[in-house]
Amino acid sequence: LNVGKLLGFNKGGFIHDIFSEGIACGISCIGGILGSNFEGIITKCSDCGKVDGKSCVGGLVGWNHIRGYVVDSFPNDSVQKDEINKKGSLIGWNNVLIIGSDDFSEHIINSSGTIGLDTSPKK
Repeated sequence: LNVGKLLGFNKGGFIHDIFSEGIACGISCIGGILGSNFEGIITKCSDCGKVDGKSCVGGLVGWNHIRGYVVDSFPNDSVQKDEINKKGSLIGWNNVLIIGSDDFSEHIINSSGTIGLDTSPKK
């Protein structure tokens, strides 16, 4: 639970300009940079290593929630989109407010990739 190559859990921290490699494996909330992002900001980050788990798996962040921001960051395309198991190349499970289209929210800015499951309240 909450496994990331940099941190398992980020509460309110600012993560900037990180490139990670290697392997992050676990059961739930697994990310190339962070397992879970809670009220934190991630900017200019990317991962190119292996990220694997059963659910809530993201190439960058496993679970992005409660005012978590992802800005100017890049997906890990080795993680394939899977809505049932909450897997995505950028974020596994996103539940911050959606105001745009194409599965991206106001909290995901200038970043590409897929989101496994998006349960954000719609505006």
